[in-house]
Amino acid sequence: MAITAAVYRSGILMGSGTATAGSVTISSFTVRNDGLGGDADHTIHGGRNVQVMCTGGVSSNGVFNTRVVTDGGTSLTLADACPYT
Repeated sequence: MAITAAVYRSGILMGSGTATAGSVTISSFTVRNDGLGGDADHTIHGGRNVQVMCTGGVSSNGVFNTRVVTDGGTSLTLADACPYT
């Protein structure tokens, strides 16, 4: 089941995408554009610690902490798999 994953860094929403339970990838990732500084302000680079809030699955509103390994632009590879279903 697809889970909507919102990615935060230091309490700031960086973007959102789709996660799958047991996967380390957030696909269809869209960087948040607040209109103030463009998408570059919210780019997540590898090595950054983030909080991932998962909604839309059985375990809605589950949050886990992890690190971004790779920012592929439209996908993020995380150090830890999504624990929610």
